Amino acid sequence: MHAHGPTEAPSPPWALDLQTLWRDKINGTFQKSRRRGLPEYDQLLFRLPQVAPWQTDSWAAAVHRQVLARPGQVITGADFGCGHGVALLALANLTVSLGLPCTYVGFDLGDSAPVPAPTTGARLRPMPFDRFPDSPARLAHVTRRFQAEITGSGGPQPGPLPVRFVRQNLDDAVWDLAPDSVHVAVSSTALMYVRDKLGFLEKVYRALGHGGVAVIHFDELMPPFYHLPMLRRLILPHGLDLGGLLERCRQAGVPIQAVRHDDQVFVLMQKNAARPLDFGLKLVDSAPEGLLGPGTDRPWGSRSRYAGRHEPDVEAARWPELVVHADPAPFVPPSGFDPQAHTGRLRQWLQGHRPQLTARTAGPTLQPLTSDDWTAIEAWWTTGGHTAPHRSARTAGAVIKSGGDLAAVGLWWDEQAWVMGRPAPVRIVQHVAVHPGQRHSGHRHALLTAAAAHPEAALLFWRPAHADTADSGFVPFSNGLHFRFPLPIASPWPEIADIRPYVPADRAALVALAERCRAAWTGPTVRDTAAWDAWLTATDDRRLVVHEAGGGLDGYLRLHISPDRTAAVVDEWVDESRDAFGAWIGYLAHLHGRGLTVSVETLPADQPYLAVAQGFDARSAAPDRSTHVRAGRPAAFLGALRYAEPAGAIRLGIIDPLAQWPACVSVAWAEGRLQAWQETSLPAEVVLQITALTAIALGEQSVADAVYLGTATGDPAGLGRLGRIWPETRLYRYTADHPAEPSPFD
Repeated sequence: MHAHGPTEAPSPPWALDLQTLWRDKINGTFQKSRRRGLPEYDQLLFRLPQVAPWQTDSWAAAVHRQVLARPGQVITGADFGCGHGVALLALANLTVSLGLPCTYVGFDLGDSAPVPAPTTGARLRPMPFDRFPDSPARLAHVTRRFQAEITGSGGPQPGPLPVRFVRQNLDDAVWDLAPDSVHVAVSSTALMYVRDKLGFLEKVYRALGHGGVAVIHFDELMPPFYHLPMLRRLILPHGLDLGGLLERCRQAGVPIQAVRHDDQVFVLMQKNAARPLDFGLKLVDSAPEGLLGPGTDRPWGSRSRYAGRHEPDVEAARWPELVVHADPAPFVPPSGFDPQAHTGRLRQWLQGHRPQLTARTAGPTLQPLTSDDWTAIEAWWTTGGHTAPHRSARTAGAVIKSGGDLAAVGLWWDEQAWVMGRPAPVRIVQHVAVHPGQRHSGHRHALLTAAAAHPEAALLFWRPAHADTADSGFVPFSNGLHFRFPLPIASPWPEIADIRPYVPADRAALVALAERCRAAWTGPTVRDTAAWDAWLTATDDRRLVVHEAGGGLDGYLRLHISPDRTAAVVDEWVDESRDAFGAWIGYLAHLHGRGLTVSVETLPADQPYLAVAQGFDARSAAPDRSTHVRAGRPAAFLGALRYAEPAGAIRLGIIDPLAQWPACVSVAWAEGRLQAWQETSLPAEVVLQITALTAIALGEQSVADAVYLGTATGDPAGLGRLGRIWPETRLYRYTADHPAEPSPFD
């Protein structure tokens, strides 16, 4: 452990405890952000839309990739704005426990150290009882207080770790960091406070070694203009936005790009050449955001305004002269407070309230769903006036509790479904709901990780309320067609003699028809005898209708009528001939003409869009992409697929936000089936995101489209082979077997 900064006598333990109580009580949110652990860093910095093959989904994964690229070398990681250093210590402890050589550096002003004038070079004076671990006493306090976050629950206190902490203003011209020495650099929320934000990026790039990567939380978007050019704290010369600025850098050979996640913008870069990162701009003005006009609903950080390096500041006349207030005085205890006189009473109070405090301050824990949790879950939905989630004997899931209270819940069930013509286990995610007070805490990601951990599920299906699911590896599929009859159609009962109600004698023929059609699709449930019994119970001419051709049944339509008899909703639509297809269109038009609102949630995926839309308002017929799909674990997913002839093998690099897949897998197939797969350290022939793997393997997306979108990269030969491995299938997910109500929290 190397510490930089002024030496001082260790503070007494009671002083550190009182400091903790005072500061946490006065500014608890600030303190929480200062002590973020490794999961919080990963959630903020790495749960981003995957845009580059060198991206990873965690800090530890980024370090591991650098270790593989530099066998035997000491890996250096840097955290700019490290807070109390909890995440940095946790990563060092993890790396050391794996026996890997490493060193880590944490830069920060300290807990509440005053910000010096950037030109004075004044030494920073630490605040009394500061928790920035730049001395042995402070390091011991941080390690002891945050031991669970550093070592994991129940882990022993770590020994000396290869970490040094540096108090430094990130606006300083020179950092205590050698050029070309850092392999992984991160910065979470610190850059918004830096005066020269572009200069900061240039210095981070200068510090990176060849192949080193950096993930920088850059800024927030400015409401109501939630698009990349309008950043809250960055003002560029007229006609230039961040996207255009970084594009100029990429054209100069520097791999750097911006990524939007929610209302946040992150900058990602990898050093691959000796040329420096140079934006060609100069900082001409910087001031606290709260003094600069619009967008002051979150008045923290500083705005930075730039001009061309060799151009006059033509924008200066538009900005008023600013009065920048001095930094506030450091916190001091109340007048007349005697810590020694209160220590005994304080310890006595803590001892008496320890169980309550422990329950109230316990960190979030993920637990399997039990029947005891269902009362709290139903209260969530019913409080908002919604119908409680559907619950059956197969309903399973997990909950996250914080301080004994329910913070998030994930519900799912397992079933057999058709995957490329063969039955295979799948997992259906019903709900992932996070309490509004627990948003942005990583709970949604933790629940989806738990759902995806099923070792035998070939696929995961999800119909989320929001569309942004790529951050967890789900991709929306064209799940047939969705359309409504827009206007009443004056249609009598269709003159189609082959339509009639279902009768019990039709059971065997109907089940056989369903099995034939479903075998050509991916997604439909494989119903056993009991499931068919339940599905066929209590049907009449308003619920289940069949179409009978000369050779027997070639179609059936199941729908339900609302209790007030004003709406007809199709639950399942199967046709094996164009006659049956036309019969169902005519039958639904007849119902609509009789005054019912008709809704077809999903039509079989092999029906052409134009054929369905013909005769209706085209705006009412559109591909239904409400079903989101994710590949299961490698053995289950790869084993469920059908493979093209002849036999072959390929190495696939996989980018998986939930870390369910290895970084690279070798896949071999023959005679239409998987022969073997294994994790490999050999270089990948094709690197693709898990979303692209799912879409390509199931025929939703071509390899060419994935390359165009940046979700697949590789040499042309490997990409060409990838496009010929799996034959196309069609996804059609029926929803009538397990209805799910929308969640008020999704």
